[in-house]
Amino acid sequence: MLTFEDIRDEFLETFAPWASDRTRLDDFVIGGRYSSFDLVIFAGVYDTRSGGILPIGPVGNHKAVFVKATLSGGKYENKWLTEGSKLKYYLKSRNEVFKESYIENASIIDYPEVPVYVFARHTTEGPFTLAGIFRNTGVHSEPNGAKWFELARLDTAESNALIEEQELNRDLAQRVRRSMEEPREKRQARLKAAPRTPTTVTVISKAFLRNADVVAEVLARAEGICESCQEPAPFERRSDHTPYLEVHHKIPLAVGGDDTVENAVALCPNCHRREHYGDPLWPYSI
Repeated sequence: MLTFEDIRDEFLETFAPWASDRTRLDDFVIGGRYSSFDLVIFAGVYDTRSGGILPIGPVGNHKAVFVKATLSGGKYENKWLTEGSKLKYYLKSRNEVFKESYIENASIIDYPEVPVYVFARHTTEGPFTLAGIFRNTGVHSEPNGAKWFELARLDTAESNALIEEQELNRDLAQRVRRSMEEPREKRQARLKAAPRTPTTVTVISKAFLRNADVVAEVLARAEGICESCQEPAPFERRSDHTPYLEVHHKIPLAVGGDDTVENAVALCPNCHRREHYGDPLWPYSI
């Protein structure tokens, strides 16, 4: 048998194109199915017995919390209070003692701005499905000393997360760029499982968390040609030298339009402004 040192140079040469590949937080898509190994490895735990609450990063500087919710009964039964949008989920316990100060519990309680990704399944075996991004709206106690989180999905919570509009736009641009860098087949597979209506957040005014894959796919479809006037994009983006086109929703999201490829077109700035302020090629009625 060869040692790693024997094959190291050949290994590095063969896999060099993928050396910088990493799973990113936004690679986890709502409706996607993930094994327990997928979740604990991303959390840097590497032990499927580590429990159901997985902070992503050192607590205090963590960027998210993964929650593995098995909804199949048991002494402490996690369950939907409202299907898909409000979850009863028991705190981490040790020897049936539920302390809010345990680091896993504190990662949710003490950091309300950190998103909670809920992965749910209805069996004790098999993959989890990402149900959505949630926040803690309260900790409840039971007569026997048990405690549970009331987790509300962000797009149905009474108070949405506060995000600066500039940060929101910058985040979308980064996600679109990453989506464009990926194989088209991977993006299209995510689109099949993606929700049709986007999550909203609270900024100075209402904004939509648009699907980066929709933007990337529409730009790829256009191939640098405005889908209205059929002229090439007027210039290249300074940031990445791609043809500058803007993705426009035929039926605006603000009036209930879907965030889908079918409801979107890539337009040059002139045609985009015309859709909003002139005689539109894609008129709509409320």
